[in-house]
Amino acid sequence: MRHFLDLKDFSTDSLQAMLDNGLRMKAAQKSGEGHSLPLAGKTVAMIFEKPSTRTRVSFEVGIVQLGGAPLILSASDLQLGRGESVEDTARVLSRYVDVIIIRCFQHETLLTLAEHATVPVINALTQRSHPCQLMADLMTMIEYHGPLAGQSVAWLGDGNNVAVSWIEAAVRFGFQLRIAGPQNYAPPADLLAWARSNGGDIILTDEVGLAIDKVQTVVTDVWVSMGNDEGSRRADFAPFQVNAELMKAAAGDAIFMHCLPAWRGMEVTADVIDGPQSAVFGRPANSILERHDYPQLVATLQAEALALAACLSSTLKFDGVFTLQAKGDGLVRTLFADITEAGHLRGYTAMEDNPTGFQAAALAHDPSGPVCLGPLMGSGYIAFTVDDGTSNGRYQGIVELDERHLSDAAMRWYENSEQLDTIVVCAAEHGADGWQAVALMLQRIAADGGKGDGGKGDGASMPKTNEQARAASDDAWHTAKTLLGSITRGELLDPALSPEDIIFRLFNSMAPHSAPARPVLDQCRCNVEKIESMLQQLAPDDIDDMADNDGNLTVTCEFCKTHRAYHKDAIPHL
Repeated sequence: MRHFLDLKDFSTDSLQAMLDNGLRMKAAQKSGEGHSLPLAGKTVAMIFEKPSTRTRVSFEVGIVQLGGAPLILSASDLQLGRGESVEDTARVLSRYVDVIIIRCFQHETLLTLAEHATVPVINALTQRSHPCQLMADLMTMIEYHGPLAGQSVAWLGDGNNVAVSWIEAAVRFGFQLRIAGPQNYAPPADLLAWARSNGGDIILTDEVGLAIDKVQTVVTDVWVSMGNDEGSRRADFAPFQVNAELMKAAAGDAIFMHCLPAWRGMEVTADVIDGPQSAVFGRPANSILERHDYPQLVATLQAEALALAACLSSTLKFDGVFTLQAKGDGLVRTLFADITEAGHLRGYTAMEDNPTGFQAAALAHDPSGPVCLGPLMGSGYIAFTVDDGTSNGRYQGIVELDERHLSDAAMRWYENSEQLDTIVVCAAEHGADGWQAVALMLQRIAADGGKGDGGKGDGASMPKTNEQARAASDDAWHTAKTLLGSITRGELLDPALSPEDIIFRLFNSMAPHSAPARPVLDQCRCNVEKIESMLQQLAPDDIDDMADNDGNLTVTCEFCKTHRAYHKDAIPHL
């Protein structure tokens, strides 16, 4: 039996094997191929002394996806919170569960639990270290930059528990770690001595420029961690904020990471954590499309739909969901993308099993422009729907599927439904770093909320006293259209150009104002309770027919491709 308490407890080969296995299982999960269920029939206890969002959710989802049953325990749920010893808690839990995961304050609690438990114990965070966070971050580094040996990482800020695990990882995997922060917030001296004695390439500095120079990965954390007094921390760490100007000194393909939660405007600015170099949330189009095995042209169309849904929704006020849904009679039957008011984006495509047809469509496609709808979708319609979820109800605009591109359909919708002059451009491609999708919309908003002529389109109702204002408005619209026409596909898809960069490059002469960016996240809304309720309604014979040879039923979400496994004997007790 072996616990997972700290990275330095393991050899490089052992840790690399864990990462390789994790990457393989992640790829299988995304592709829909499925994977083994090593936790089938096993129960995993998770003890949380400290509140958690990502750690709890990631562990609980992972346990379910691997076939296990998670058991969530807070300090108030256990006698541990009423004086029972850690030793006795370890012995009792070991008799009931197969694994114990603990997120606690004192590292000594973890060590004592592991010493007296007879089942594996996993460190989900202590005030000393956070090894599971690092394993996830190392997977991200591999996905972006390949093998870890020889890479460079800059850690800016507090020498806290996450920094401790970064040091252990740097030693084990042979990458350079530059830690920049105030001297009185340095990582533990005993750990630094261990790192140096084991050949670690660890640089400690209070010069941000030295840490960030040509580095491949930039990482930070909150300045005031849970359980710490703020004191003078804000002032002490202010010179170590990660901002857009600082990121310019990093390598051209540098990524930014943060273990979250983040305080925008403190340890990192919004334009970095929500910008193109951020790997914190990832590019939603890329993570959504990676899960599906679409033909290249279909994936490009889906990417355009995702970008267009995000773009169009940003101009609308609603408290629910904005949906773009196209229905056709061609190779692609359904094209779907929706986004919530919080920026949670998802999408999928339903298509015919016709490889020859898709090959022919791909040969006819002009890769220098957006995807043409006709060869893929045939005849049908596109519906743009706003489901407000409040007393405002639901409204929908429908456009025939006779437009050349998705962007043309969007412009027709605005013209018909909103009486607004609108120009929309879309671009998507799969490059070395995965999928990238962009939509840019230019809209003419007159004082009366329409075309500036009461919606008649001929200016007949415009009073003469407003003719000069109308002429100025026409000139401004013509100028804006001309400027937008100068944007190239390469510029739209350049990951080094933020949306703000593009806007100011195009419209600098018109003194544009940039509002704060709204993050768009790959976030499905599949509901475990609904899935389990559906399973409970199945007849026993149906359950037997659907179960595999091991007695497991697997339910797959068409959006996020998450596989949830349930043993047939457990379904009546859900």
